[in-house]
Amino acid sequence: MARLWGEGGGGGVSSSSSSSPSSTSIWTTFLVESHRASLHTHRSAALRLESLEAQLRIASESNMLKTKENCILLDQLKQMQLYHERERKAFRDKLLDVVQS
Repeated sequence: MARLWGEGGGGGVSSSSSSSPSSTSIWTTFLVESHRASLHTHRSAALRLESLEAQLRIASESNMLKTKENCILLDQLKQMQLYHERERKAFRDKLLDVVQS
């Protein structure tokens, strides 16, 4: 028990303190249980953080894929607009040729 509290100088309660053995035992139990609860809280928080990081990574990858898909669709739309514009111009030119002849 004296090793847990620190012997001699260096802080803590030494074996020569006026605490009774039962109060030392109570304090030791309290500190150990508090430490366990703290560790449990930290572990839970760490697991939650890992879970959130994984969710963020998945969402980010999904957004990147959606962004790529949107870029491809936008490019296809632009190409279709250019094709449609060329076709409209060709049709207008043919119509003008027919009207002028």
